[in-house]
This record gives sequence, structure tokens and C-alpha cells, in this order.
Amino acid sequence: MSTPQQLTLTIVGPITIAVTTAVIACVAFTKRFHKGLFYMQVFLAISEMICGIDWAIGVASDTTACMAIGIWHEFFLNATVCWTVLISVHCYFTVMKGAMIADSYWLYYHAYGWGCPLLLTAIGLVVQKATETPIYGSAGNYCWVQDKNMRVFIFYIELWLHLIVILVLYTLLFRRVVEIMNKVSNVSGSTGDSTNNSSKNETKRGQDSFKSPSTNIESTTGASKGALNVPSNKGVSSSIVKSSKQQPSTMSNSRVKAIVFRAVLIAGGFIVIWTPPTAGRLMQFFNITVPQWLSIYMTLSFSMMGIWNSFVFFLTSYWAEIMVFFGFKQKGAQADERV
Repeated sequence: MSTPQQLTLTIVGPITIAVTTAVIACVAFTKRFHKGLFYMQVFLAISEMICGIDWAIGVASDTTACMAIGIWHEFFLNATVCWTVLISVHCYFTVMKGAMIADSYWLYYHAYGWGCPLLLTAIGLVVQKATETPIYGSAGNYCWVQDKNMRVFIFYIELWLHLIVILVLYTLLFRRVVEIMNKVSNVSGSTGDSTNNSSKNETKRGQDSFKSPSTNIESTTGASKGALNVPSNKGVSSSIVKSSKQQPSTMSNSRVKAIVFRAVLIAGGFIVIWTPPTAGRLMQFFNITVPQWLSIYMTLSFSMMGIWNSFVFFLTSYWAEIMVFFGFKQKGAQADERV
């Protein structure tokens, strides 16, 4: 008979496979998603999809098969953590230094996103070989690291370090965003005042030119004497164009907010999802009995990781369309809110 934890994984696993596959397909076949940040979400989705397959399989009856599943589950589970952090790092560099610099670290992202999980998985294999003790195998409800202490060393310690990195990044990021917003507000205010003053001066100049009709009846090039010389609005146009060029880019401002919004949802969900498993693993490490309700909640929490990140992808990628659909924004405003 299946336990509540196994039943949870059996249900969540196929859903995770479906939604992560949808994310991958959406990025692959939608041209506007062919950008670095979306590709990183694809790598995250691939890792989560493999984990979903493992959860759907459960505990393999064959010991060797379960060990093999446990090995690749360790690799891809660590990959989900690494790519979640790398998405936060990419968003940080995009806001702090610009998109081109953020994209220039592409090879480093891959080296860390796949290299760190490979190293941690290899450590488990080395320990297994050196001690002749099975490290990978049945973890109770699915195949992973069966030794609870080793699970802490080759997964949870790294997880906690990544959590700290995320918190530090977002502290710095929010400080920067507040600075940007303040600068945008100040520049907008000063630009608005200068535009109003410029308009008033141009209006006054136009009025003065009509004060004496006799002075305006003069000969112009290619025209007979006595033709009315209508005051030109070139001065007004040029001042308006000049002032509009001084205004900060609304699209840039919206793009910064969109990037931060996406990153906060991914990182915030990451922290919330992994908090219950962290509490449970610490209790296990110190030989404290984990209550049944917490055990079920742990399983439900970390297995929802792929579903949550897929939800964030579709919510943030189609946010403008969603707002238009519900009538909160006009259709022309969509492009400015896309990452």
C-alpha cells in the first residue's frame, strides 16, 4: 500500500513533467523568448523535469536501477538549485551592469550550473567506492541519497549556502532598484518643469509676433509683398523633441521592474519550498523524530518546485497579455513590460 508521501509524488511527478515540457516548448517555438534569461529557465525546467520523472517512478524494485536513478536524481536536484541561483545572479548583473555584461558570463553559468552538481554527485560516488557503503539508493519514497547524513553533506549544506547567496543578492539588488526609481522620479520631475517652462516661452513668443499686424505683413521668398507670414512652430517642435529625449526610458524602467518581479518570484518560491525539507532534514540529522504531518508537507513542498517555477514563467512572460485580457491595460502597452 502506498504511503501519503508516495501518493503525493505519484501525482505531482507527471504534472511536473507536463508543465516543464510546456515551458521548454514555449521557449523553443516563441522567438521573443530566445534570450539568455529564458534559456536559463529552460535549463532549470529540464532539471526539474528529470526530478519529476524520478518522483513518478518512485522506488525501483531493482537495487542497481534504484542506485542509478539516485545518482542522476542527485545530479539534477543539485542542478535545480544551481540554476535557480544563477537566474538570480543573471538578474542581478542585468540590473547592476546591463544585459550585455550579464550575457557575457554565459560560459561561466554553464560551468557552475552543471559543474557543481557533477562535483557533488562525484563526491558521493567516491565515498561509496572508498567506504564500500551504498550512498545512492532508496531514500524511502524515491531513489536518491539513502544515507541521511551524507544527504546533508552533498545536498543540504550547498542548498543553505545558495540560500544565503540569494538573500545577499536581493538585498543589494533592491538597494539598486530603489536608487534607480528615485533617479527616475527626480529626472521626470525636473523634465516636466523644463517642458512646461519651454512651452510657456514658446507660447509667449508666438503671441508677441502677432501683437502688431503691420510688422507681420512683409515680403517672403517667392511670395508677393503683403502676404501673411505665419509664425513657424519649429521652435516649439524642437523644444518638445529635445525635452522628450531627456526623459528616462519608460520601457527601461518597466523592464527593470519585470526582471526583478520574475527573479523575486523564482527565488522567493525557492526559499519557501525548501524551508520545510530543511527543517525535517535537520531533525533527522540530530535523530529527532519527524512528525507525520511534517513529513508529508516536506514531500509536497519540494515536489512542487517544478510546478511553481513553470507558473512563474507563464505568469511573468505573459503578464502584459494577462493585464490586457482583464482590461487593466491597453494593448499598446504590452511591449514595454516584457523582459
